[in-house]
Amino acid sequence: MNFKGKTILVTRPQEQAEKTIREFEAQGASVLHIPFIEITDPSDHYATLDEALASLFQYHWILFTSGNAVARFFSRPHAPCGKDLSSRVAAVGPETAKLLHDLDVHDMIIAETPSAEGLLEILRNYSFEGKRVLFPRAKEGRDMLVQGLEKRGAIVDVVETYQTIFPKDFDHEQFIHLMDEGKLDVVHFASPSAVKHFMQMILERGLQEKMCRLQFLAIGSTTETTLRNYGIESLENIEK
Repeated sequence: MNFKGKTILVTRPQEQAEKTIREFEAQGASVLHIPFIEITDPSDHYATLDEALASLFQYHWILFTSGNAVARFFSRPHAPCGKDLSSRVAAVGPETAKLLHDLDVHDMIIAETPSAEGLLEILRNYSFEGKRVLFPRAKEGRDMLVQGLEKRGAIVDVVETYQTIFPKDFDHEQFIHLMDEGKLDVVHFASPSAVKHFMQMILERGLQEKMCRLQFLAIGSTTETTLRNYGIESLENIEK
């Protein structure tokens, strides 16, 4: 897809946006950045995660479905080195797997289709009867993967590792001006939460008509599904 001459809005958090911005700029696009999500500490201030890390030996599997979960999990004081993990590790896709690899986790199962559905599918090759599974994830995560594994006899501990919230310092006027100006071509989303927060702003401010000329890009099938739930089709699903 050619983005030369296009003006693209990147909605990722500040700490995750730089790579995406560089990639679009390398294609000749003009890039604007307004974060629509903010990654924050879990609501229990890591108490549950730290408790799980203290008894990590009891888990047969650890599931990672986002880079944020990887970063927060391994940032804790009692987190082991990646190469020292005794649990089997499963990653939702190549981007998450790369982050794990960079942390010396080399033996892992990687979903062929980067989604909870894809991860559940590849895990069908393994027995989970009576297995303990640790699932560090966002507070707002989906339950499909958990339910699928529990039906196969797994004991799944879901641990809130981070939250995705609407940015506390969001510049409402900047966003309204950008939409009113009409120079935006493409909006890029990397998470369902960003889609929801974007649409929240659109609906609250009555900006639906301003969306008519926009195109949308989604990373991952879950993000694309969230777009479709609002009646929006993605130009392409950039799976990571």
